[in-house]
Amino acid sequence: MTRDVLDLVYSNVIDILSLLQPVAVITAWLVICQGLAQSLIYLAQLALAYRALRHGPPPRVGRALWWDYSDVVMPIALLVPAYNEEATIGESIRSMLSLQYGRSRACTARRATAISW
Repeated sequence: MTRDVLDLVYSNVIDILSLLQPVAVITAWLVICQGLAQSLIYLAQLALAYRALRHGPPPRVGRALWWDYSDVVMPIALLVPAYNEEATIGESIRSMLSLQYGRSRACTARRATAISW
């Protein structure tokens, strides 16, 4: 009797797997097509970049590259700890104020100095 049950289970598993085979084939083709489509998109981007830069990179004015994109840089804040720093606080503040990072704005507080951009 157990042999009959095992044969029945085996035949049911085979039937289920035969129903899932088309799903596996479709899934494999979808994965392959997605990879091909992604590769074609990358090739198109490469062709567009080549077309835009084939005469050389755009000319830059003598500034650093990040300066051209300074309007899109993330804002930052620099905090300068100044506890018992009477001898060197002037130099520290001048050093922080001389930093260039985008369109900067320097703020000073009573007990601390912060440069916020």
